[in-house]
Amino acid sequence: MSAPNRTFLVIVGLWLAAMAVGFWADAPAARWAHRAAIDRDHVGNHLMKMGGDWRFALAVALALLTWHRDSWRPAGLVALSALLGGVLYTAVKWSAGRQRPLVLIDPFRFNPFINGWKGFLDEPNLSFPSGHTTLAFATAASLAIYIPKWRYVFYALACVVAAERVAENAHYVTDAIAGAGLGTLSAYVSHWTGGRLIGERTSDVPGESASASVARVPETSTA
Repeated sequence: MSAPNRTFLVIVGLWLAAMAVGFWADAPAARWAHRAAIDRDHVGNHLMKMGGDWRFALAVALALLTWHRDSWRPAGLVALSALLGGVLYTAVKWSAGRQRPLVLIDPFRFNPFINGWKGFLDEPNLSFPSGHTTLAFATAASLAIYIPKWRYVFYALACVVAAERVAENAHYVTDAIAGAGLGTLSAYVSHWTGGRLIGERTSDVPGESASASVARVPETSTA
């Protein structure tokens, strides 16, 4: 088995383990957040979850378009991964039909396809997965691909968004973990798809710069 495949399997395994632990922690964390009654309109909360806002993703894309040496490639990846993450998040959210803990603390209660197509288009109190976390991790993973030196910082900031959503009692722990996986997956699928469409070789190693991947050339024998 190749190194990238092993890395992928390890990441998936860790994510599944995190989901298992998260289901155990869902109810206690939601009850704690309910008792804490954190002020959702506090400026600190808005700052902490800013990384999961579409306007933040747009600002990041514009900044990359202006200052990154690859210009439109990283900017396009941020935009495409945000779009794909949004579509997947909406579909999963409607398919699961889980209510927010601030409405009802019952983490194992799911109502698939709640309210039919109306629920798909407009159902504000569905929580699985976390939309803010999905977008935050889609943006972080996109940045990590093109600026790998800072990847731990990007993922740490995305984790802050996830933690805020749980502390605010808007989401269960597993909502945040699922959003993290969905957002990261959206970025790498977008990266792979975009590379194939424009005929570039994309990196097989998570966290490796796409520019470095494209720049690599096969060695030729001088014998």
